Amino acid sequence: MAIVASCRSLDVKKDYWTLAGSWKEEWGAEDVKYNDIYQIAHLGGNKLAITCKGKANCIISGVSYDKKILRLQLEIRDNKYKTGSATVQYELKLTQSPLVLTGTAVNHENKTIPVRWLKEE
Repeated sequence: MAIVASCRSLDVKKDYWTLAGSWKEEWGAEDVKYNDIYQIAHLGGNKLAITCKGKANCIISGVSYDKKILRLQLEIRDNKYKTGSATVQYELKLTQSPLVLTGTAVNHENKTIPVRWLKEE
C-alpha cells in the first residue's frame, strides 16, 4: 500500500511540473478579443503560483489543483467596471495530448464561458 501512495505522489508531482510554464488563453466567446498569457510556477509540494504576464491590474488568488481541476480566481482592477474591479472564476482540466487546460470561466456578469489555455513552448 505504501508503494501505491508513493506512485500517486509521483504522478501528482509530475502534473504540477507539467503545469509549470507559460499558457496562452483562448476564449470561446465572440465578444472577447484578447488572449492573455499566464505564467504558472510550481513552488514545491502542492503549491502553484499564477501570474498574468504584462498586466499589473490582475490579481490571481484561490489557486488549487487536485490532479483533475485547476481552480483560480482572477480579479481585474480596472476603472471601466462600476465597482472598480471584476472577478473571473476559472475551472480548468489538464489533458496531456495535446497539452491543454480546458474548462470554463465565470465572469463578473455570472456568464459561464468556455475557455482553454494552450501551453507555450
